[in-house]
Amino acid sequence: MYPVLTVDASGSMRFDPPHGHQAVFDGSDWGAQKVLWAAAPRYAGPVLIRQLLAAGATSSGEPAGWREWPSYTRLRAGGCYAYQVDGTTFSTVIVFRATPAPQ
Repeated sequence: MYPVLTVDASGSMRFDPPHGHQAVFDGSDWGAQKVLWAAAPRYAGPVLIRQLLAAGATSSGEPAGWREWPSYTRLRAGGCYAYQVDGTTFSTVIVFRATPAPQ
């Protein structure tokens, strides 16, 4: 499983802060960034990324066999975070730094 997201030159994930001019979850205390999750064709089993279910996968028609899940990562503040990704043959933690995008 691979997260596809936007990072800045320092490798930090930039997210729209709560109450920003482009706040995705306007009116809440949550900021966000779009994150696309992709599974390589070599792994066809179920996957758990918190509440992201394999049944929700779509196929873009790009490289054959790839599955993808469009989603958001919601954050209230910058800092150090992690995704835990579990499948039937693997379990991994992906650590990342998040920084609010400048307004």
